[in-house]
Amino acid sequence: MLKKFTFWLIPLLAIILQACAVDSVTTYHQDKTTSVLMNIDMKDLLAMAKNMGGDSANSDNKFKDFEMYPRDWKNMYEIMQEDSEKKGIPMTKDKDSIQLIKKMFVKSNFENNEMTGIAFKMDRLTPEEIKNFSRTSKKSNFISATSSDNTIWDGKTLTLDTEYFNPETFSETLKKEMTLEAKTDSAKAEAESALAMMKMFNTKFNNKIKFETKIKSIQGKHDWVKKIDDYTIDMSFSFEQLLDESLKLNEKDKKVIIITE
Repeated sequence: MLKKFTFWLIPLLAIILQACAVDSVTTYHQDKTTSVLMNIDMKDLLAMAKNMGGDSANSDNKFKDFEMYPRDWKNMYEIMQEDSEKKGIPMTKDKDSIQLIKKMFVKSNFENNEMTGIAFKMDRLTPEEIKNFSRTSKKSNFISATSSDNTIWDGKTLTLDTEYFNPETFSETLKKEMTLEAKTDSAKAEAESALAMMKMFNTKFNNKIKFETKIKSIQGKHDWVKKIDDYTIDMSFSFEQLLDESLKLNEKDKKVIIITE
């Protein structure tokens, strides 16, 4: 996938790590496609930005990156195309990459003309497109409760890779991913420092998993996977819990399989 696309994911990941809460709804359609809607609460982060930058969060500081997100839904292809034209860099001609990026949208949220956060959505991604996105955002794949490579949806059965979300597994995996490209001792030290900083944040991930047909049965149990109604599963946790290797879960099956009618 595109290195340039990853460039757009990096600031989104940074925002998520410092956000108050991330509310997402993942919908699994009968035609085997998947849609995701994610709202990222940034009220505290933006208040901090204003304090650092004076009267505006758009002052010359690291928070100026927020300007890249439009007020209305816009797909990532259009945003990247505009950026390419501005910088004189050619856009990709790969049809698969273009098709994937055109299904992804982003916008900023406002209340009383005050920015409150970022919204991100993916519209009916195919199983192959989900895999491509997961590979592209490999270091960021904890932003959705269902983005692991081992999470599979075939139109009737959803296999959740819940092992990835067990604290001891998550911490170890994240550490490996962050240090994978660190070739020098100083780079490794920076990665370790970044991981330590992450433990200071306690973003709440409120995830809902929805189906178009009724849930018939659930195989496997996990503390963070709860059935709400015949069509909905709740999978919520905090970043602090994910990084707490001493946290002992009562139920922690490696996979939870949800079968629909």
